[in-house]
Amino acid sequence: QQYYDTAFRALNGVREVIDRHYDTTIECYYYINRGALLEVTGKLDSAAYCYARAYDIWKMLGKESEIFRVTFNLGFIEWEKKNYAEALRYYKLSEASAKKFGMAREVAHVNGTMAEGYASIGDYKNAYNYLHDYATMNDSLSKSDFNTYVAKLDKQFEAQKKQEIIQA
Repeated sequence: QQYYDTAFRALNGVREVIDRHYDTTIECYYYINRGALLEVTGKLDSAAYCYARAYDIWKMLGKESEIFRVTFNLGFIEWEKKNYAEALRYYKLSEASAKKFGMAREVAHVNGTMAEGYASIGDYKNAYNYLHDYATMNDSLSKSDFNTYVAKLDKQFEAQKKQEIIQA
């Protein structure tokens, strides 16, 4: 809703709570949210600092499954700055994290983003390969979603039939 001043005040309140009752997990989420807020207000360097802080803490805690989002956001900031090679470096870290933890949708998303990145630097071979991987994964995920939905409807239909038999 673009109430940035209110959001900054709320995050400052969170920071005060963290300072009184230190919790590293909450601190990471604080930095991620502060980074996102700084990013949308155009303060890219400050946002990158917050994301890098969250990254360092997640690494220290051994919570590598949380690294996907931070490295993706760092990549996006570099993309915004037109540092495409650095953006791709972060996207590769993000891709590796997502793959390691079986985050298929996130891998597909990163692949689509990397296709754009490689196209921007004129590396059309890698752009094509990542676009192909994105399309293949996205299609597979769509089929999986459809099959899951059909199975859910089938279960609901069977439950309704059983209920009708019980009531009859």
